[in-house]
Amino acid sequence: MSVSRYSETFSLSHIFMLCNILLYIVKKTVKITIDEKIDQEFRDLAKKKYPGKGYYSRAVEEAIKQWIHREKKAYIVYRSIELLESGVDL
Repeated sequence: MSVSRYSETFSLSHIFMLCNILLYIVKKTVKITIDEKIDQEFRDLAKKKYPGKGYYSRAVEEAIKQWIHREKKAYIVYRSIELLESGVDL
């Protein structure tokens, strides 16, 4: 299957490759310092869950997303308790 536009033909593999390039462009490189043992354990688990190239980045991104989600939920609970204690009906 291919997509034709302006007399150029692109296969689906070319389109996926271009999408991956665009995704790479919007990624950010981050340098962190963490305990060596924690890093090694994280890498070992990440390799098992995401075998192949990019396993570490995928695992770190997933961990950050989970942390953000957990912190947002905790803030909602904290704020709800704060409002209840001040007499506001939820």
